[in-house]
Amino acid sequence: MNDLPREIPDEKAQAAADELRRLQAEKQQAGTERVRLERARNGAVEADREAYAAALRGGKKEDPGTSATEKADKAIAKARRREEALGTACGQARAEFDAVVSDHLDELQRIAEERVSESRVSFGRVLESLVEEHRKLAIAIGLAGWLKAFPQGRAPGKFAPRLSALADRSGETPSFEQVLEALTELAEPSKPAAHAAGTMPRP
Repeated sequence: MNDLPREIPDEKAQAAADELRRLQAEKQQAGTERVRLERARNGAVEADREAYAAALRGGKKEDPGTSATEKADKAIAKARRREEALGTACGQARAEFDAVVSDHLDELQRIAEERVSESRVSFGRVLESLVEEHRKLAIAIGLAGWLKAFPQGRAPGKFAPRLSALADRSGETPSFEQVLEALTELAEPSKPAAHAAGTMPRP
């Protein structure tokens, strides 16, 4: 289910994707139900065994049968049949989806590239605003620190927060500038994929 895009700029392709996604979800649910029924079957077998044991202890020679087990097997078979049918339906829906996308591939690629370009421009504007707001925050925090130390006249401390929410496995946390540098690479795809740490100008 995760290999399908969330949005496709074509009505037929979008409808085909939505149907395929629905069928895949139903197949997954059917598989979960089948597994549950298969696990519960042991309880049905045990119930039939206990019923036979009770009959024997009561002096009855006739086997009461395996109604609970048969009922469980019937439910399992039904669930398996539904799961298999949904699997076939998924295959058919996938083939139809692929065919629709193939028929409109050139146009879809053109639209997608246009959206990428537009989104990069918009993303770049947001980053510019973020840099400016970060600069204002740095100035405000520096002033607050200076006033707190007044009248000693200590110079405002350097504002270089670490973003603990982005800590890696070693416990290292990136600075705002490092995160901004990584985000800038998304807005400027022509730049190299990686940059040396600390090359991003500080706001």
